Amino acid sequence: DLAPVGYCTLSEPGLILEANLTAVNLLGVARADLVKQPLSRFILKEDYNIYYLHRKQLFETGAPQVCELRMVKSNGAQFWSRLEATVAQDGDGAPTCRIVLSDIAERKRAEEALQQAHDRLEQCVAEQTAELRQANAGLRTYIAENKRAEAEKRSLEERLHNAEKMEVLGILAGRVAHDLNNVLGALS
Repeated sequence: DLAPVGYCTLSEPGLILEANLTAVNLLGVARADLVKQPLSRFILKEDYNIYYLHRKQLFETGAPQVCELRMVKSNGAQFWSRLEATVAQDGDGAPTCRIVLSDIAERKRAEEALQQAHDRLEQCVAEQTAELRQANAGLRTYIAENKRAEAEKRSLEERLHNAEKMEVLGILAGRVAHDLNNVLGALS
């Protein structure tokens, strides 16, 4: 009765034959009111299929079955439970099912919190990745513009250099012409 998990024995049709005090407390029902009740009465309707599938496999294969599903206490409060079931026989040799009920609500809350943290982290990573891609694209644009500006600067420097050469040639040609004019003027 004082075990940390609930124990129930079910008939093949799924009626509770016996339960320990922990199972009684988990389900929030007096032991006398629990016996002869179907266990499915305490399972959330949305999770019936999980329960019935594992129960069917249990009796068909005889292999132990484990499932996690939501259960409902007599006051309507829901909690997550892990059911571990094995096949047994009662004193008359009729097949029965022994179930260990564990309240895993705390673990499910931790898993949910972990999933939420994981989702937030994934979102942050996605946002940071998008920002990095945008910054990378901006950097590539900046580098390309910088290369174009450098090429234009080199082109302008080359044109300036050529213009300076032409200016020097013009000055030199002007001096040569002036000197020739002076020599020709003296001859005439």
